[in-house]
Amino acid sequence: MVTTEKERKSISGWFMLAILLIAGAALAFALHEIVTSSPEGPHAGEMALWVIATGLWSFMMGGFFTLQPNMAAVLTLFGKYTGTVKENGFHWANPLLKKSRVSLRARNLNNERIKVNDSRGNPIEIAAVIVWRVSNTAQALFDVDEFVHYVSLQSESALRHLASEYPYDTTEEGQLSLRGRAIAEAPAMPPSRFASMSLITLTAASNSSRLLGRGRSPEPSWFTSKPAARSRRLL
Repeated sequence: MVTTEKERKSISGWFMLAILLIAGAALAFALHEIVTSSPEGPHAGEMALWVIATGLWSFMMGGFFTLQPNMAAVLTLFGKYTGTVKENGFHWANPLLKKSRVSLRARNLNNERIKVNDSRGNPIEIAAVIVWRVSNTAQALFDVDEFVHYVSLQSESALRHLASEYPYDTTEEGQLSLRGRAIAEAPAMPPSRFASMSLITLTAASNSSRLLGRGRSPEPSWFTSKPAARSRRLL
């Protein structure tokens, strides 16, 4: 089951801080009145109410949290997902809510060189540098285990698939090749081949490939192409 992200607005932390400071001053004044109003000492019932009110005030003070730019807080209440706060600043939410922070910033993934066969059966080595970021915080936390590791595995699988779809080099005009712009111009991966990756956005930054010689010296040395950056989601 795919988890749908629900963006949620939280209460301003500055607004709640002002209210709770006023409430704290009121509690201090109430304590003074309880202690000094009767020469026989504070009444047990009044003190009990004051202790309950103070405990509630202390509990409410635990709802503050801050978010930096390009950070999000995923809110869960006793294991139930209730929404995601993405607006940076000073916030307040129900203190019972668990606030899991997720970075929305761009990250770099430098894949190791892998050996595959191109579409003509030639053995090649290929690697890629991928820039990615989380675009669906709910799926990142609840639909996969350790989404950073998940991205690494899925990216390698996508790279293997892409390398097997195109030849290393071609002399035919208009045909894509791994030495050309296959990474930049290739269509998105088919949904049937890969698990859901709508939780992230990928940008092809650069790729490098090398043809392995069969019983002879390798043909061209490392060739690096830098296609135009293209953001896309797999699914």
